[in-house]
Amino acid sequence: MAQMRAPVIVLLVLLALGLFATETSAAKRPRRRRGCCESYNLRKIPFAVIEGYTIQTISETCRIFAIIFHTKKG
Repeated sequence: MAQMRAPVIVLLVLLALGLFATETSAAKRPRRRRGCCESYNLRKIPFAVIEGYTIQTISETCRIFAIIFHTKKG
């Protein structure tokens, strides 16, 4: 009986450590990804400096819908 309990206890300890490790690594991650627009800018952008755009949708990390214009200066 004792021989059967040892592997079960080891397995439970390893599972608990695995759950703890995933929780701590998730806590270290930033809430927002890089490049997430967090506010609007109503300034006009000259068409000549626009190189492209990205459409940002509302998600867990980005809280607003936005069109992000990529300019020559960045």
